[in-house]
Amino acid sequence: MPFPLKSLHYDLCRRLRELASPAEAYDLQIAAPHFYGLKPLQQTTHPSPVIIVSFNDNHQLCAESVSMSKMNDKRTLELNNSVLHIVEQSLILSKFTTLCDAKIIFDHFILAPREIRFYDCDLTPKLLYNVSEKIKKNFSSLNITFCRFHDGATFELVCKLFKKPTFLCVCVLDTSFVNHTWIDALTANEYSNMHSIDIHHVGIDILNIDESQLIEFMKAQQNFFMVNIVLKNEIDDSEVKQSLNRLFGDLFEPLGENTYARKYITIRWTSSETHHKRTYGLRDDSVLLYCKACQ
Repeated sequence: MPFPLKSLHYDLCRRLRELASPAEAYDLQIAAPHFYGLKPLQQTTHPSPVIIVSFNDNHQLCAESVSMSKMNDKRTLELNNSVLHIVEQSLILSKFTTLCDAKIIFDHFILAPREIRFYDCDLTPKLLYNVSEKIKKNFSSLNITFCRFHDGATFELVCKLFKKPTFLCVCVLDTSFVNHTWIDALTANEYSNMHSIDIHHVGIDILNIDESQLIEFMKAQQNFFMVNIVLKNEIDDSEVKQSLNRLFGDLFEPLGENTYARKYITIRWTSSETHHKRTYGLRDDSVLLYCKACQ
């Protein structure tokens, strides 16, 4: 049950303020802005657009702010009780291991980024849940690069926890992370109005999806929506072409380099050290209706 702060003795209020982390103090002061016992006010900063959060070899939390224009221009952020950092642009969580306590992040940062990026992390369900619960507003971009996945940290869970980004990029070494269920996961979690999806280093199983389901998903996205799929290295050329012929029927048309004002999907692969690329555009609704009537 709620406990009235005014019931606390002044000394206890002062002690509460001393023990509170920057984020806890900030939340308390937002909830009770006129309660003097929670003074002094928690200071906040809005650092550079890109914030990189990581843990050092001693499992201590570290953070750097980076300029968008000068990525080599890094500044170490002080992580103490005197200031609370508000992330509003790009948040990069780098090199997290299972030994890292991600909750420490939330003592020093308010997470309201437009872009969230996991880089070279050991992703567990606990980490994904903890981060997703602390995002204060809708974000537009989700990027997962060179991460490792523990039991339960599936693509389906990512789609469930991180709702409806406009840009989605997955580039991982585990080719099983994104498989033939990727459309099911996106559809089940109502991903729509997207701008692009980039999926790198995946197996040919990703093409084993239903054409009609792919069409319905693409129709729910922005007019210039694109999917870019890069298959893992040295894959059987004939097997890829067979999968493409099966998936892309009359409701798609092959495209060259001109993809302007189209919804399209591009597949790239390497076979016998030769690079291949195929692009397919979704036909407009009038052609779709005609093709369905002819079937």
